[in-house]
Amino acid sequence: MNGSSQNVMLNTDPEGATLLVGGLKVQSPTSLELKRDQDYFIKAVKEGYDEGYMPINKQLSGWFWFGIIMWGVFECISLGTGGAYKLSPDNVLIELQKKPTSSEFQPQPMQLVPENADTESLKNIEEEINKLEKMKADGLLTEEEYSKLKKKIIDKY
Repeated sequence: MNGSSQNVMLNTDPEGATLLVGGLKVQSPTSLELKRDQDYFIKAVKEGYDEGYMPINKQLSGWFWFGIIMWGVFECISLGTGGAYKLSPDNVLIELQKKPTSSEFQPQPMQLVPENADTESLKNIEEEINKLEKMKADGLLTEEEYSKLKKKIIDKY
């Protein structure tokens, strides 16, 4: 019921990306006649955008099962020609994400200490944690006890 190839529409957002599919290199938007008896993996490339990917998979067509009922074993010939399959999706849209420019991407410095922390509080935290570490090293605290007490100290300040 089907031919050995299928027309598949390929597009990207934004348009104009280079598409690599089945050994071919084309520009979007386009349509291609692809053989039905194989899977494809499309790669989309455009300057200033991250690469995009989309699989196209072969699936047994509903017409194949109809053909088996109508013509029996003779329909199995379509398995060899590819006519038993359909490609899905047959209308592909790959949405490309714009790469951030250096002016858009400004890493923010990590804030390890709260803005309102004073040096006296920081000294107290450090002293209390040092005492806990010594108690743990001396075998007076288990790892679990140490972790709970350390969290309490940090939460307190």
